[in-house]
Amino acid sequence: MITRKTIQVGGVEMTIETGKMAGLANGSVTVQYGETIVLCTATAAAKPDFSR
Repeated sequence: MITRKTIQVGGVEMTIETGKMAGLANGSVTVQYGETIVLCTATAAAKPDFSR
């Protein structure tokens, strides 16, 4: 399911979207502000692996 929210910030559209990209990550979001787009992802494991 894709969730998208668009608001005006300083006269420029900012869109926050989740559920479209990086489906293998535990969580991901893209933020678009004007012509700039940022992809943020997060992953996690059930148990920590300190050998890395």
